[in-house]
Amino acid sequence: MPPPGITSDTIVIGQLGPLTGPNFTFGALVMDGSDMVFNQVNERGGIHGRKIKTIREDDQCSPQQALSAVKKLVSDHKVFLINGGGCSNAALAQRPYIEETGVPFIVFSATNDKITVPTAKPIFRVVMRASEEGAIQARFVSTIPTAKRIAIVSQRDAWGVAKYEGFMAEAKKLGLRIVADEEMTVDTPDGTAQALKLTQAKPDVIVTLLFPKPTVTFLRSAHQYGLTKMPMIGHSSVSDLLDLEQKLGLKGALDNFYTISLTKFAPSDSAAADMRNRFKRYFPSNEFTQYAMWGIASAEVIVEALRRAGPNPTRGGFIAALERLRDFETSVFPGKLNFAANDRDGNKNGLFVRLVGGKIVPVGARFQ
Repeated sequence: MPPPGITSDTIVIGQLGPLTGPNFTFGALVMDGSDMVFNQVNERGGIHGRKIKTIREDDQCSPQQALSAVKKLVSDHKVFLINGGGCSNAALAQRPYIEETGVPFIVFSATNDKITVPTAKPIFRVVMRASEEGAIQARFVSTIPTAKRIAIVSQRDAWGVAKYEGFMAEAKKLGLRIVADEEMTVDTPDGTAQALKLTQAKPDVIVTLLFPKPTVTFLRSAHQYGLTKMPMIGHSSVSDLLDLEQKLGLKGALDNFYTISLTKFAPSDSAAADMRNRFKRYFPSNEFTQYAMWGIASAEVIVEALRRAGPNPTRGGFIAALERLRDFETSVFPGKLNFAANDRDGNKNGLFVRLVGGKIVPVGARFQ
């Protein structure tokens, strides 16, 4: 008898993440990119003669909603695997159930270290884990010649704490001096208090570890107090700088903003033209975003593992195929992915970008 989600002509894949609410960018938009890849695969005949069918469930980035959403995919829809994990809080709540059921779970956005560490056999992640991203920020700061006094503004929830701890640990190794350490939440209504504290601390570099909404809140206040004149360092959740600029609506506020991008080119780049055109075939009314590009990479990993799992796939065989995946090159990530039996985090690569003349421009791993 074939495993759940496998028939003679179909592979059923669940897509799990926020489809509604303020964080839908980490779910619905990512899934659009994945569905583009799956649709293309189907047009070419599928995988070993089977077409891919996807079913979406909304966990709203909520730990309370997370468990019922994942159970619905597994118990009601009987999916073969899940492509999901939009937000860390929800993915952490889902982890015990995923371990219990053994359903392969490919994390396309959530970054908290504890989603994959310690190793959970069914869970793999295609984006960088949080502590590594924080460490990359610290290493970038260390290349800024004027970086003598560092300030940080961060979230300390399940999403932010690992990034924060990764940054602070690497900053200590590098001998960076932290002169201000402020906290915000996703719903902090105004960033004036944090901006005033930073003004008093007189930093020459500011690091932010905030979701897009509080990033906008903080930058508006920071710009008002002249803090955006110094280098400001962001992370992958605000890698779409054109979107961030539009939400800010403040001329010059991002002139010195450098942020981590998980992708090797921006959605608007000429290098993305073919991908952008293919995406528009399936989603003519949707904008092609960085988030869709994360979904493209996740789907490419899934498709490759399904091919390697052979004509009679099992969940165990799919997991084993991923464990053996080495030097895998996606269409969008700057480096190759490598998984192993004891390492579910295949992505160790990121580069920095900034806005120049209305375009997102790669900077690399060092300040320039």
